[in-house]
This record gives sequence, C-alpha cells and structure tokens, in this order.
Amino acid sequence: MVEKYFVEGRGYGVLVSPGYGWEFSARMHDQSIAIDKRVIEAAYECADKVVPLKWQGTEYDDLRGFDIEKFSKILVELGYLEDDGESLYITGGFIVEFLPEGTMFKIEEYDGSEHIEIFDPTEWIQL
Repeated sequence: MVEKYFVEGRGYGVLVSPGYGWEFSARMHDQSIAIDKRVIEAAYECADKVVPLKWQGTEYDDLRGFDIEKFSKILVELGYLEDDGESLYITGGFIVEFLPEGTMFKIEEYDGSEHIEIFDPTEWIQL
C-alpha cells in the first residue's frame, strides 16, 4: 500500500495528465502511481511553476514548465518505469487534483486525456 499525498485544508492529491496523447496512470498498469506521495512530490519538483486553480468546487494545482525527462528518471528509480532510455510522452502536462478523504473515484481516459470520475451512488440505477 502506498503512502498518499495529503495537504491540510485541501485533501488528498491525485496526479493526472489531462492532455491528449499518452495516458499516464492507465499506461503504467498500476493506478496507485496517481496517489503515491513520492510520485506526486517528484511531479512538483519537476515543475517550473505551480498554479493553484479551482473549478466547479474542486481545487487542483496545474504543474507548468514540466521536466518530463527528470520525472521519467525518478519513475525508474521508484520502480514504476523501466530503464529503456525513453522518456514518458506527455503532451498536456500534469495536474494534482485534491479530493476529500474517503472519496471513491477512478481515473478515466479518452484518447490519452485523463480525468477523475467520482463515484456518486445517486446517479446509478439499481434493479
């Protein structure tokens, strides 16, 4: 079980890649990478600028000026990526979205663009 990234007053961080191209967490075959504290701290370390944003009541940090080669090397060190000399192919950068404790969610992707889908039992039909 991985240690999660938590910020007091904001919640638990989830790392996703909203740009089209290469789906980050789905391609890694281990979606725990998206909540791993070590990975999220490395993502912040690889960003030149962090822009805190809020949209529809959800807080997130937009990680800009991202050094993907440095991040790829860190993922190799952490055992999430094989050392094949290739860097990740991420076109839209990363965001860290903050969710409250206990939130049930999954990371969905379309054509490489990832987003968080939160489980809401009021939207489900039961027979």
